[in-house]
Amino acid sequence: MTNFVSSVTMGLVRRTGRIGSAMSVLIAAVSLGVVATSAAEAQVTWKPSYGGGTSYDEGNAAPKAYYPQKKSYAASSKKKSSGGVKVAALGGGSYDYKPKKPSITGGGGVKWVANAGCLDGSLKSVIYQVASNYGPVTVSSTCRSKSHNSRVGGAPRSKHLSGDAADFRVHSNVSATYAYLKSSGTVGGLKHYGGGLFHIDNGDRRSW
Repeated sequence: MTNFVSSVTMGLVRRTGRIGSAMSVLIAAVSLGVVATSAAEAQVTWKPSYGGGTSYDEGNAAPKAYYPQKKSYAASSKKKSSGGVKVAALGGGSYDYKPKKPSITGGGGVKWVANAGCLDGSLKSVIYQVASNYGPVTVSSTCRSKSHNSRVGGAPRSKHLSGDAADFRVHSNVSATYAYLKSSGTVGGLKHYGGGLFHIDNGDRRSW
């Protein structure tokens, strides 16, 4: 570009013989060259961008459209069954309601004063059921040795000798406990000594 302007300027000086006019032409030519160069550079480096996530490269690439994703709000209504009671749940939450079986005293524990490991499992289940329904239970006798059985006045063929009998005391609801033990198919021998103290065993159905 500079050589071209110089040659043009010298040609004008030879023809016109006027340096002032040549200088004016030179200044105008240089200005046009700078403008043309700036325009060319701007055309190469300018990259138009558009809002909405769409952009263009220098070439003729197809625009990439941006599609914003819609939020989904799921609201479902499902019916869940819990103990015969149907409850509705909205969304992902859950409401689990389990009604408890009412008991007379609110339930209680079992205190084992005697050995629990040697006692027949079905009798142990009866004792836990009594505690759950009618209140705390204290188990005072389960398995006995022959000497211990003789010392406490037990029958010679007592079920305590084989771990098939238990003596326990309930601290409340004595009448309800007695009625439950009488109706239980697991209990064979049943005796209420008084004051909530019971004997149960898995022998024949009897009472004394």
